[in-house]
Amino acid sequence: MISCAKPVKRLRRRTIVILIVAAIILAWLGLLARDVLVLRDDVQALQDYFSTLPGPIDPQKIDVPLIQQRMAALHGNLLALHSHAGPLLAISPAFGWLPSIGGEVRSAPALFDMALELADIADNALKTIAPYWPPATNGKLSLETLAQLSQQMQPGLPALQDGFERVAAIRPRIDASSLSARTRSLLDRFDAAFPLARTGLGLLTVAPQLLGVDRPRTYLVMLQNEDELRPTGGFISAAARITLDAGRIVTMTVIDGNLVDDFTNKPYDEYPPDPLLNYMGLEYWLFRDANWSPDFPTSARKAASLYTYGQNIDIDGVVALNQRVVKSIVAAMEPIPISADAPPLTVDNIDDYLRLAWAPPADPALLPSWFPHRKEFIGQVSQAILQHLLQSPGEVNWPTLMRGLIERLNSHDLLFTMLDPILDKPLVDSTWNGALQSTAGDYLMVVDSNLGYNKVNAVITQSLAYSVTLQTDGQIEASANLTYQNNNTPQPGCDHFPSYDSQLTYALLINRCYWDYMRMLVPAGAQLISASKYPVPAAYLVTHRATDGSLDITTELSKTVFGTLFVVERGQSLQMSLSYILPANAIAQEGNQTLYRLLLQKQPGASDRPIHFTLNWPNRLRFASAQPAPGLIGDHFITMDLPFNIDQRIEVRLVAEPH
Repeated sequence: MISCAKPVKRLRRRTIVILIVAAIILAWLGLLARDVLVLRDDVQALQDYFSTLPGPIDPQKIDVPLIQQRMAALHGNLLALHSHAGPLLAISPAFGWLPSIGGEVRSAPALFDMALELADIADNALKTIAPYWPPATNGKLSLETLAQLSQQMQPGLPALQDGFERVAAIRPRIDASSLSARTRSLLDRFDAAFPLARTGLGLLTVAPQLLGVDRPRTYLVMLQNEDELRPTGGFISAAARITLDAGRIVTMTVIDGNLVDDFTNKPYDEYPPDPLLNYMGLEYWLFRDANWSPDFPTSARKAASLYTYGQNIDIDGVVALNQRVVKSIVAAMEPIPISADAPPLTVDNIDDYLRLAWAPPADPALLPSWFPHRKEFIGQVSQAILQHLLQSPGEVNWPTLMRGLIERLNSHDLLFTMLDPILDKPLVDSTWNGALQSTAGDYLMVVDSNLGYNKVNAVITQSLAYSVTLQTDGQIEASANLTYQNNNTPQPGCDHFPSYDSQLTYALLINRCYWDYMRMLVPAGAQLISASKYPVPAAYLVTHRATDGSLDITTELSKTVFGTLFVVERGQSLQMSLSYILPANAIAQEGNQTLYRLLLQKQPGASDRPIHFTLNWPNRLRFASAQPAPGLIGDHFITMDLPFNIDQRIEVRLVAEPH
C-alpha cells in the first residue's frame, strides 16, 4: 500500500506558497492602489484650494506655506508610489506593443522620473519662498519688495537649477510620437512651458542685479510703432529711461525718439545702412533708426550707444515694446485712470489714444482739454500704468497679465537684452532677446522695413508659401512666395514723402503706398537661382534714384540675406518669389532616416500671417513622421498650414524605400 502523505504535504506546501505569493501580490496591488488614491487626493486638495481663490488673484493673498505643505505631501507620496511600482516600471518597456497604451507603457519609467523631478522642483521652490511669504508690503506690491525677496531666495536657487537640468536630461527619453493624443497634448504643453520656466529661473538668479540691489541700473525702453514696421518691431517713436536703485524707481522719463540726438553740440558723421541712405535719403544714422538689424541684441547695442551719445547717460539694458504689449498690459488692468478729466484707458480706446498722441487734430478746438502735448501723453500713460500696477495690485488680473506678457515675449513684440554678458546669459539661452537663432538644418526669416515715411502697415496683409524639394541628385531647392496686399482704397500714384503740415493726420499716414525693403534671411551658403523683380521709378522715391528691382545679397550673423525694395500701391497686391539652393547640411542622416528640420523665425511687430509649407522628396524615400502633423500626406510630399504668430519649428523624417 502506497502512502499519500508526502504528495498531500507537498500539495499543501505548494498551496500555502501560492496563497502567500497571492497575498503578497494582492497586498502590493492594494498598496499601489492606496498610493494612487492618496495622490489623487493630494492633487484634488491643491485644485480645491486654487478654486477657492477669488479672481483676479492677488499674489500676496496666496497661502504659500499651505501650498508647500500639500506639495511636500504629494512629492512624498509620489516617491512612495515610485518605490512600490519599481518592479512594474522595470519591465514596462517590454510591453510597448500593447494597443492604445503601448507608448505610455514603454515611456512609463521616463514619465515617472519626470513627474518626480517636477514635483521635487515645485516642493523646493515653495520651500524657498515660503519663509518670506507674504512679504510685508502694507497691501501694495513694490519693486523694492521684489528686489528684497529675490535677494533672500538666492541660496535656494542652485537646487532648483539642478532639478531643471535633470528634467532636461530626462525629456529625450520620451518618444512623443508613440504616445496617445491626450498624453502627447500634455507633453506638448510641457515642452512649451518648460523653456519659459527655465528662462524665468535664470532671470531670478540675476534678479537682484537687474533690480539694482548692488548698484543703480538704467534701462532704455524703445517704444516702437508696428504700424511703421522696422526690423525689431517698428519705428522708434519714443524712448523711455528708467533707473532702478534696489528696486526703487529713481527716474522715469519719456521723450520723443526724434529728440534723443544732440545735433547742437555733437557731430553726427556716421552714414546709416545703405537702404536708409539710398532710398530714404537719410544722411545720418540717428537713434530713431537704430533698430536696423533684425538681431535685437545688435540693434539694442546700437540704440544704447546713440542714446548715450545724445543724452550723456549710460545704459545697462534695452527693452523694446509695441502697441500689442501695451494692450496686453491694459487688458489685465483696465480701466486705468489717466487724469481727473480724461476717460480711463481701456483696450477699446488705447489705439485712439496713441494715434491722437502722434497726430493731434489741426484745429485746437477739437483737441480734448486734458490732452497733453503730442508724445508727452505716452509718458503720462506709462506713469498711470506703473502707478496702477504698484498701488492697486488687488485690481490687477495677474493670470491675464502673465499670459499676455508671455504671449508677447513668444511673438517677439516684447524684447529685452542686457549689455552685461553675465546678466544677459539667461536671455541668450531663450528666444526672448530677439536674437537671430542658430539652428541645425533649414532656416527662414522674412524681415520687412517700411521706408515710406508712413503708417501703412496698419492695413497691410501678407501670406507666405514655402516649398522645399529634395532632388534625386542630392541638391535641395527652396522656393519662397510672399504675397503683400495693400488694403487701402485704390488710388493712382505714390508720393514718397508726405507733407508734414497741420492737416496731416494718422489716418492720412495709413492711406499711403507701401515702400518695403524686404530681407529674406536663409542658411549661410544658400545660392540664389531666381527672384522677382519690381523696379521702382525715380518719381516714387524721395532720392529720385530709380531701382531695377535687383536683389542685394549680403550676410548677417552667419545668415545669407536676400534684400530688395518694392512698392505696393494702394488697393494693389504684389507677389515676391525667390528660388535658391540650400546648403547640403539642410538635411541630416540619422541611421536609415533622412531628417529635415526648419526654423521659421517671426519678425517682431509683424502681423500674423498664414504659412503654407510643402516638402517634396524623390521616389527612393517615403514618409515616416513629422512634427507638427501634416495637413496632407502624399506619396512623395507633405503640406502644412501653420499660423505665424510665433516662431515655428518643423521636423520631417523620411526613410529609404525597401528595394
